[in-house]
Amino acid sequence: MKELIATYKQNREMIENFVSNTIERLHIKHVTKENVSRVFSTMHCAQLVYFVDDDYKLASPYYYRSRSDDSRLGVSKSFYFDKVLFSNKNYFLSNPYISAGTGKTNVTFAEKIEGGYLVIDLDVVAILEQLGLIQSHRLSRGLNKFVYGFMGFSLLFFSVFLGVYAIYIFGASVVDLEHFNLESTFKAIIALTLGLAIYDLSKTILEQEIFFKSVAGENKDENKVFTKFLISIIIALSIEALMVVFKIALIDYTDMANALYLILGVSLMIFAVGKYNKYTKD
Repeated sequence: MKELIATYKQNREMIENFVSNTIERLHIKHVTKENVSRVFSTMHCAQLVYFVDDDYKLASPYYYRSRSDDSRLGVSKSFYFDKVLFSNKNYFLSNPYISAGTGKTNVTFAEKIEGGYLVIDLDVVAILEQLGLIQSHRLSRGLNKFVYGFMGFSLLFFSVFLGVYAIYIFGASVVDLEHFNLESTFKAIIALTLGLAIYDLSKTILEQEIFFKSVAGENKDENKVFTKFLISIIIALSIEALMVVFKIALIDYTDMANALYLILGVSLMIFAVGKYNKYTKD
């Protein structure tokens, strides 16, 4: 959602020009079924069209793409217009908000016409798609959603499985107190850490590839996923190194060099991730 809003803000001027110029070319002076049909056929991002009179009262039905609703005729809309500042061209484009009716991220366009105001609710994602600011190829998007969705939800399932397995390991070791040891606890922690890493990866994949995919931020998203996953692996290996140190200390000090090699390897990974973050930011 943050990237959606950021993309909108970065391209607000272009979006405003696109919406206002499109409406201007339609030459809408009155809100009728014919004019509303022209709006919907021209602007695939339009969700709702209606007319508000000069007294800020709803003076037309709510026109949706496939239906209309006249049950709220005469309702005051003054609270929407109290803080609206119209531009020199007599139109206004709101900031993004979550629509109570559809749950989608919308913006509202209002333009002064004869006898009142033409109001159009627009889907932000559809606007960005129509302008090519986010991925818009339907076939490619459908295939990507299917593949990434399957992989993402599969990773999500395995992350939950690892969490349940970790609890099972720890629970079994607690029940059998005679054979309880720290190794089982460390194994449970490692399983939980890997489960969390896989969950974080699956969540990022689903968010970026399924629910919203930005063309402008693809490299940034890949770096974010890669860094998060590496950090989770480093945490898991650090716990493993700590467990190895304890095991060697209890059994045979002569094998302590192996623990040192593991700790050095983890330290090298930490150094590499730090350098990677520095170079990608630069």
